[in-house]
Amino acid sequence: MKKDLSILIDELKENGQDFEFYPTTEEMLQEVVTHIDWTRQTKDILDIGCGLCGLRKMIDRRNAEIERHNKRMVEQGRYNDKKETFSYNYYVIEKSEILLNRLPADVFVLGTDFNQCTLIDKKADVIFCNPPYSEYEDWTNRIIREGNFEQAFLIIPSRWKENAEIQAGLSATKTHSHVIKSMDFLNAERQARAMVDIVKFTRDRYSWRSEEQKTAFDLWFEDTFAVSSERKYLSEYDEERKQTERVKNALVSAPNKIEVLVNLYNDDMSRLYSSFKALCAMDEKTLEDIGVNYVKVKEALKNKINNLKILYWKMVFDYLDEVTSRLTQQSRQNLFYKFERLNQVDFSESNIKSVIIWVLKNASEYYKDQLIEFYKSLSDFDNVKPYASNKRLFTRDDWRWSKGRDGEYGAYTLDYRMVCSYLFSASVSWGGEFYKSSNDYKNTNLCKDFCAIAHNLGFSVGEFQVADSFGEKFYIYLKDGSPLLEYKIYKNGNTHIKLNIEFAKAMNVEVSRLLGWIRNKQDIAREFPAEMAKGAEKYFGSQFCFGLANPNIKLLGAA
Repeated sequence: MKKDLSILIDELKENGQDFEFYPTTEEMLQEVVTHIDWTRQTKDILDIGCGLCGLRKMIDRRNAEIERHNKRMVEQGRYNDKKETFSYNYYVIEKSEILLNRLPADVFVLGTDFNQCTLIDKKADVIFCNPPYSEYEDWTNRIIREGNFEQAFLIIPSRWKENAEIQAGLSATKTHSHVIKSMDFLNAERQARAMVDIVKFTRDRYSWRSEEQKTAFDLWFEDTFAVSSERKYLSEYDEERKQTERVKNALVSAPNKIEVLVNLYNDDMSRLYSSFKALCAMDEKTLEDIGVNYVKVKEALKNKINNLKILYWKMVFDYLDEVTSRLTQQSRQNLFYKFERLNQVDFSESNIKSVIIWVLKNASEYYKDQLIEFYKSLSDFDNVKPYASNKRLFTRDDWRWSKGRDGEYGAYTLDYRMVCSYLFSASVSWGGEFYKSSNDYKNTNLCKDFCAIAHNLGFSVGEFQVADSFGEKFYIYLKDGSPLLEYKIYKNGNTHIKLNIEFAKAMNVEVSRLLGWIRNKQDIAREFPAEMAKGAEKYFGSQFCFGLANPNIKLLGAA
């Protein structure tokens, strides 16, 4: 491990990306994880200067230990002794591109350069930071004053207690500090002589606040715009800019869309700040005359910053339709849930690229997972055929009670003719007819899901028909005009489906490969029914996945 770390540090130094990279020791990380208040159902963790995400690894290790403990308790019949695992989302700020490229796919980057990131808009239940010691005063003070957290864990030199600015920040924000443990890096993977404290900072985000207790945004606003303490009432700043069309027009012929977007965003943000500064610079009498309210000015600026980021990030994702068009509706919702935090990500070239890379790294995993889940949604005992090696174990009762639990009902192939219960929506109107207004939304989305699955398996999908009556055939077409599938919906909730047999082969091969039911093309002939196996080997490995140099992601390169 030390040898690998030494190689990594040499690589960072050679590329000018060391940035005082001293990985936190396992003993320190254990102390942090132990003192996180998991009883509050902590979900969002922000790791500033994350390095190799040691804290995340330690949390996952403890979760694995808890799962092993729970398994033992179940085996012993001691259900009351079961413990809850730690559920969380992991967000990071990291400057080194080398370290960013080593991050797991499900770690979301909120920024790259701490000194260029705002913290006030990045809500987190827990902040963790092992800052560079040459800058620890500035980093600590910023996290205390601007951090939007309930708990923060910092590993900082023991002399922090004598730092006047840090103490003033603690007092101003009503933040409590507690030294968990004092340690050193003498036995660390990268040694250092510094004596450090693991410090826990706490504040209750949801507590009632007195007039004197100011939020991080209050302090940042006052520092940035230097509003006098006497200026209590300012009117709402209500001027809205309509810049969407202006920005889109500027992007039409831009050779580097990222650069243009960032420049326009910075111009808009600069103009926004200038306007608010000019407003706050007006004399008190004038402000009173026009009825300006100080509190509403703060809220207006806060909303403007958020809205401006959201607008520009939305433009970024307008250019990622090659990614999102391949998602089923559920996968799209799961992926877009992550994007809800983009109003907290500073809009910069490095951040845009890191977010796009994150999307590309995660999209391929979503494509795989959604294929498996979609396949299972079509699977029922009457719609499947067991592998040749699995017929002995394959019974209707086993299927009924084990369905949905991976591996317990064994390997099978999905038939290209099937009857599915309640897959499509089949609501009936008062007159006994097909209730189109109730059924249309779900059935349209399901047709789109079939198209997305087929598209990812290499099929060129065309138009589709959404059912508007019972007992009649409707189709999803390939671009050559042949059916990808035909389906009929009945009043009892059943849908009769006939898949293009090549589409069925592709789904069977790729789901079997992803689940480890088959390991090579030869397994197809041995295990699949003869009709499904014929020519199916060409679909082995056909599931689509993105590379970072994909030519369809126009935002990363020239238009």
